[in-house]
Amino acid sequence: MSPRRILALFSLAICSPFYAAGCAGPDLDPELDLEEDTAETAEAVTTATYYTARYDVRRCAAPMCGGYFVSAVNQAETECADGTRGSECYVADLDLSWFRHNAFGQNALRDAIGPRREDTRVVLFGDLDSGSTGYGTLTVRSAWIAPQRVAYVGEFYKARFNDLVCVVAPCPSFDAETLNVKDLQQIHEVKLSEVRASERERQDASQALFARSGIIVAGRLAVIPEYGRGGAATVLEGSQFFLPLSRRSR
Repeated sequence: MSPRRILALFSLAICSPFYAAGCAGPDLDPELDLEEDTAETAEAVTTATYYTARYDVRRCAAPMCGGYFVSAVNQAETECADGTRGSECYVADLDLSWFRHNAFGQNALRDAIGPRREDTRVVLFGDLDSGSTGYGTLTVRSAWIAPQRVAYVGEFYKARFNDLVCVVAPCPSFDAETLNVKDLQQIHEVKLSEVRASERERQDASQALFARSGIIVAGRLAVIPEYGRGGAATVLEGSQFFLPLSRRSR
């Protein structure tokens, strides 16, 4: 990627209802960083898991019903709070106390969870435990919200600009971490053109991609030969993207 292309992407930041400070919306944060200076957070980063979620549509007495089903991304099975394993785990509630200073963001997060995990607009990072009811609680430590509901395809990655700039394209200017696998690799491009989104939402994603937080992308890695004068390129072809939710209302 050329320096001119990078500067162009930086210039895409505008006031957006999904992203920028001072705008209406769920207050998504370009500078969200999981590694804050607390021992509690440092421990959480090593033990927490990335999940998708869907709300429970069964009809029975709470807290046995009416909560959420969560599923570890990029994993065939999810370990539940009681030690059992399955394709997904029931939790009676989400603990959003880490977002207590962003009440609007909490509401936006709950509203973004749909009845199906195949097109949920939310990725959650947190820990499962039995909770006060014994039916499970997911303590959410970080969250990402997609602007639109789209059925995603592929695996989940966290992508961000890695500060590498080359004279000849393609350049491995981005890091792509496979979530819950801890596999990190350098890639040359993040392609979001196939994701159903408005121009403003794509601009939000471009801005977040160059911030510390990065973005979460559901998609596939593809090797494209003769991508530029430098040869082949590895491209993350996205089917959906998720932007980070701020812990504080700004």
